[in-house]
Amino acid sequence: MTDLFALLYVSTATPLVDVAQIDALLDRAQIQNSRAALTGVLLFDGGCFMQYVEGPAAAIGRLYPRIRSSALHSGIVELLREPILRREFPEWSMAFRSANAFGMSHPAPHLDLLEPAPDAVAEPPSVARAILTKFWHRGRASHAF
Repeated sequence: MTDLFALLYVSTATPLVDVAQIDALLDRAQIQNSRAALTGVLLFDGGCFMQYVEGPAAAIGRLYPRIRSSALHSGIVELLREPILRREFPEWSMAFRSANAFGMSHPAPHLDLLEPAPDAVAEPPSVARAILTKFWHRGRASHAF
């Protein structure tokens, strides 16, 4: 039995959320997540957040109340909370990807964030990765311009 859990949710950004607030959130999340052995990704597109966090069950349990009480978003809908066998984003304490009006990713180093690993091509994507990818590509062509 594994102690790894995953949490995936979507929420609506508050109307006045700005880049500086998101940057500050990411800085805190990356530090705190590293200490708690949490990894994951935060996507921001069209005023909506989607976040996937994975790690020890107890750490997820401590993190989720802080997520729910954040003033940066509202209308949280939990899509998935389940035990997992392996991490989807083991190298990211909290990766971030945001779309601009032209559907391009920011920051550029994360362009391939949702692409399957080369050694995982034969394996179908997890439910969480499929949902994250669908959220990211909604309303856009599936290829970069």
